[in-house]
Amino acid sequence: MFVECRWWSIADRYNPPKLIKFGSAVTIKGYEVLGWTFFVAPAGTPEPILERLSTEAVRIVGSPEVRKRLSELGLGALGYSRERSAAFLKSELTNWGEAVRISGARVE
Repeated sequence: MFVECRWWSIADRYNPPKLIKFGSAVTIKGYEVLGWTFFVAPAGTPEPILERLSTEAVRIVGSPEVRKRLSELGLGALGYSRERSAAFLKSELTNWGEAVRISGARVE
């Protein structure tokens, strides 16, 4: 099945370079939607291993080659530390939890 779609807006402060640029944009203060991906490990993973994985992931994501390839795909990477990633995830869960509560959405 084919569904025809039209862009209404993009809520992303990072302005991915591959996206179509619009003549005019609508901004809603305090509204932002981000796609994100985290590297995670099982609970109980030893701290030195977590730290090494984090350090290497940040290094790799920050490399010119990876940044270039992500940019070619219209993506970006921030390479947050473990602490900053945890704070960001907690904030997202709080914000989206509130949005779901306000919407009245229910799991069926």
